[in-house]
Amino acid sequence: MRMPQARPFLDRNPARSVWKEKEDNVRDEILEPAQFEALQENSPAYLRLINLVAYATAMRRGEILGLTWNKVDLKGGFIRLKGEDTKSGEGRIIPLALSPELPGMFRELQKTRALHMPSVFLRDGQPVRSLKGSFRAACKAAGITNFRFHDLRHTAITNMRRAGIDPLTIMQISGHKTMVCFTRYNSFREADLKAAADKSNTYLTLAHKKASKQASERDAKNVASA
Repeated sequence: MRMPQARPFLDRNPARSVWKEKEDNVRDEILEPAQFEALQENSPAYLRLINLVAYATAMRRGEILGLTWNKVDLKGGFIRLKGEDTKSGEGRIIPLALSPELPGMFRELQKTRALHMPSVFLRDGQPVRSLKGSFRAACKAAGITNFRFHDLRHTAITNMRRAGIDPLTIMQISGHKTMVCFTRYNSFREADLKAAADKSNTYLTLAHKKASKQASERDAKNVASA
């Protein structure tokens, strides 16, 4: 009876040549307020309006450039997107009051709009289709490096979290469907962690003072009733 021959071990893993996507590919670029002001100072007028919407609302570039006046509810104070307008395919409403400047900006735009033109954002009377060149030039003039227009979405979400808005509400505004995706857009800096520590410190200090006061009052009450 012949015994089967053992197959030799492979001296090379055939999967070694297969390209694998890096897991740590999430961008973590945001603008601090002073940097955003510098960006605005170096942006043309039409771009400043678009930058502000992205910075305040976390709307995507396509949602902003595709915005039409029938989706802007100035009376109610919302931008109302339909499923066909969003990446997720689900409609959402975005409060204009996220920024003190937004309601007034839209009102001024509405006063000067051409009734035959449904698009909100125009350049030389035509809908804005691309931002790449002008945005890059504005960033360069402002001394901002390694920053893309989409990073304004990261910035807006981070600012909402810093403002104390709860994550589920931010997700409703930004259109994120899962917490995993949401956390990719929420950037933390050392200052954020220090602010969190200060809040914890204040909370614990006040909580323990209150507990100590209550204990003293109980002791005084017990002495008085003895």
